[in-house]
Amino acid sequence: MQKEVSPKLIVITLGILVVSFLAAFYVIAWQEPTSAPPGGNVATPLNVSITGQAKEGGLILNTGGAENALIIDKGKSKFGGPLILYPMNRPSPPEEGQMYFDQIDKYLYYFNGTDWVRIGVETITGCGVCRFWDATAGACAPLPAGTKDTYCSTLHYACDGAGNCTAPKTTTAYSPTDMSKS
Repeated sequence: MQKEVSPKLIVITLGILVVSFLAAFYVIAWQEPTSAPPGGNVATPLNVSITGQAKEGGLILNTGGAENALIIDKGKSKFGGPLILYPMNRPSPPEEGQMYFDQIDKYLYYFNGTDWVRIGVETITGCGVCRFWDATAGACAPLPAGTKDTYCSTLHYACDGAGNCTAPKTTTAYSPTDMSKS
């Protein structure tokens, strides 16, 4: 003779099994933090406070394609390393103060409100700093030593005769005793 299992017993057994499995998964899956936030296992999130914040990893902005990737409304921009501008085509329409590194001629440009201006040292002859076009030789030649070249920086006041700006200017300080000897 075959025994029949009561439907009530089947429902109660399945209910107990389901509740037991759910309780076990909940207990196993959830782990209490090892320390109070944000210490220990979670980095401090960037937030909207007025306090300066640091982030250890890189920061990727504008993945959604907004018109302005980064806006610094007030204050200075400080970089602890070099600022790298990747080569690109001339921006259009330009905005006053905008800069770009041209991908074709490899020069840096800024927009002064009217025109794009190339940034860098450049001479009319194309020979470079402390050099001139010598038509007789058909080549660039160094300017004579001591020649003033406006393309040398304010620290370097003239050419050295070999096509370079001289070493930085130095000033000699005289003490009152030195001046009395003259």
